[in-house]
Amino acid sequence: MREQLLILLSRYREASIAVVAIVLVIYFQLGSDGGFLSPSFMSVVLRDTGRLGLIATAEVMLMITGEIDLSLSATFS
Repeated sequence: MREQLLILLSRYREASIAVVAIVLVIYFQLGSDGGFLSPSFMSVVLRDTGRLGLIATAEVMLMITGEIDLSLSATFS
């Protein structure tokens, strides 16, 4: 059974990423007594990742235009 599952996941790599993500969400949800997907936790995550999203967008723009500078300090300043 386990070998068949591994063969199936290796055959469909894109689906295996989704399966692993779902398993991790279930694991963290059960491990945190239901607090992982709570609205208050999600608002904290979204608020704190906003800055990182802006920096990542700036890095992508630099890479697309050919001005490759992977130092975050140059992008952030």
